[in-house]
Amino acid sequence: MMRRPLALASLCLLLGACNLLPPPTSPLSDKCFDETERTLAPAAQLARGAPDAAFVPGRLLVRYRDGDQGDLGRAPIGRGLGQPPLTAQARLQGLARDVQRDYGLQPLAGAGAPQVGVPDLVAVPEGADVLELAERLSADPRVAYAEPDYYLYPLGLTSAALPNDPLLHEQWHLLDFGLPQAWALETGKSDIVLAVLDSGVDLAHEDLAGRILPGCDVYNEDNDPSPGSPAQLGANQRHGTHVAGIALASGDNGVGVAGVAYTGVRLLPVKVFDDSGRDTQRTATSVVARAIRWSAGLSVEGMNRNPNPAHIINLSLGGRGTVQTLNDAVADARRAGTLVIAASGNSESDDAIYAPANAPGAIAVGSVDQSGRRSYFSNYSRAGRSVDLMAPGGMGNNACGAIFSTLSPAYEGATESAYGCEQGTSMAAPFVAGVAALVWSQNPELSRAEVEARLLSSTLFTDEMNPAEYGAGILCADRALGADTLCGK
Repeated sequence: MMRRPLALASLCLLLGACNLLPPPTSPLSDKCFDETERTLAPAAQLARGAPDAAFVPGRLLVRYRDGDQGDLGRAPIGRGLGQPPLTAQARLQGLARDVQRDYGLQPLAGAGAPQVGVPDLVAVPEGADVLELAERLSADPRVAYAEPDYYLYPLGLTSAALPNDPLLHEQWHLLDFGLPQAWALETGKSDIVLAVLDSGVDLAHEDLAGRILPGCDVYNEDNDPSPGSPAQLGANQRHGTHVAGIALASGDNGVGVAGVAYTGVRLLPVKVFDDSGRDTQRTATSVVARAIRWSAGLSVEGMNRNPNPAHIINLSLGGRGTVQTLNDAVADARRAGTLVIAASGNSESDDAIYAPANAPGAIAVGSVDQSGRRSYFSNYSRAGRSVDLMAPGGMGNNACGAIFSTLSPAYEGATESAYGCEQGTSMAAPFVAGVAALVWSQNPELSRAEVEARLLSSTLFTDEMNPAEYGAGILCADRALGADTLCGK
């Protein structure tokens, strides 16, 4: 009874000495590496190489001929009278030694012995051309293939494209309408100028500072386009800063929010309203018409010519009726090559959109909520001039239930930049303006008409929608930038 285990032990020793035992298998564990061991010595760890290198310098992956490629996987081969046969594993290791000797290859410390069906990781001779050596090895009949140890990179869009702004999770209007996919292709260029004609912009806001060109207060006829003193600011006076942030608040800067075009694109702030900031706040057609022409770089009586003509003008403002003065100003801006984008109005009307959105040359924008339904307040017309397309501007599932963006200081002496929510077609228009800025940044050779056509052809339109309410549909930033998705889907 005692002699049998000894015989087995002797047999095992004999087989081991002759390389007849199969190679050991890796232990089963819920940890892929033992914490106290390294699989490879430090010299064999991933070398960095140049940032744009295609492969790890100084090493190759070499797969030798095995059972799938030759005769190594067949039954053990005899070595002559009185000698035990070699296994495929033993033969492979001998073959590997021969190839490595002939080409001056060195096994990387800790890489282990060559295994059947697995390429061997080896160091090439110093100064050797990795690609040339791989080609020579691949032509050797003992080698199935040899190739560089190519670098691979993460391909996920979301982690690569999303900026690090801490309040981005509140911005459903960006995340749900194709911006992550669009940002993987373009985030904005400084050659593009976007004018916001509104109640003024907080020039010191942390998410706008550094992106602002010298603007104008056309209403008060001075050079300060800021909203005015916080002591007299009402909700309307904070409107312009909110609109500007939707279009181009700086992103990936570790603070606040991100805009649609969150890098590069420059803001031209143009104040066209009075300083009351209350519900009675207003402006006049003549003021807005002058501001449109000035923003487009045209000559305006009594004003110096704007040295930074806008590619895009955003008009989150309006009034009832058709106003020919505004129609003419919009037409002039278009002839100058400027794209004019305007909000359709928030009066729950189904028989008219507001001026200047109803100008023949403007892109009229209505509002949808997070699910893509027309916001209850968003104006459209069943019979006459209606919206051209829709964009997010209504209720959403965030803490404040609307569009989260930058705000002007909330109180006198405020030292921190403010953020908050507003809803309306006023918020939908700058979304479109921001996407237009991305399109132009990506394709600076495009004309105004071509950018407009790109916007109108990059929409989601379903069977539940009708053209009177939705125009061409909901603008999808990803499709406008050339991504394969449509509003992230």
